[in-house]
Amino acid sequence: RRRVAVQVSTTGDPAQGFGIGPKSVTVNPSQIEISGPASIVRGIRRVRVAPIDLTGADSDIRVRARLLGVGGRHVKLSVDEVNVQVRLEEHEVSRKLTRRPIVLRGCPEGMRCVLKPTETTVTVRGKARAVLAFIDQPPDNLVFADVGPAISRKQRSVRLQLPALKGLSLNVRPAVAKFKLLGEIPAD
Repeated sequence: RRRVAVQVSTTGDPAQGFGIGPKSVTVNPSQIEISGPASIVRGIRRVRVAPIDLTGADSDIRVRARLLGVGGRHVKLSVDEVNVQVRLEEHEVSRKLTRRPIVLRGCPEGMRCVLKPTETTVTVRGKARAVLAFIDQPPDNLVFADVGPAISRKQRSVRLQLPALKGLSLNVRPAVAKFKLLGEIPAD
C-alpha cells in the first residue's frame, strides 16, 4: 500500500480574456491510497484524472473527475473519483473600435460646422467581460466634439470627448479635431 498524489491536467483554452494562474487548480483529495503487488506499486508516483476541458470557459469550473487506471488490473485505488476545481482569472484586455463617427455638438443655430476628421479610433481597456460586452454593443454617440466653447474662445480645434464608464478606460486617437465655422445654412 502507498499514498500517491493526484495529478490534474487541462485541455482547451478558456474564453478570450480568461486564463488559469499558478495554484488555480485544486483537487480533493489531493492524495489517494493505492494497493497491489509491491513491485508495481513501488514505481507509481501519481495517479491522473481525465483531462478537464476548459474550452470557452469564462467562470470557475467544479467537476467530479474520474481517476485513470494505473498499473493494470492488479492495482486498486482507494477512490474512483475526485473533486476538481479550476479557478479562472479574468485578465485586463484592450480592444480597438475603428472608424467611430464623431458627433458634433454646440454648433450655433443657423451656422454650419465642419469637423475634420469625421471619424476616430477608440481604445477600450478593462476586465475581459466588461470590454467584450462593451465592444459587442457600443453606443452610437460614443465620441463627441463640443465646438461651442471653442467658438467663444476663437479656437479652431476642439478636444474630443468620451463618456466616463465604470470599470472601463477609454482613449481616443486622434484626441483633437479641427473645425470650420461656415456661414448661414441656406433655407430649403
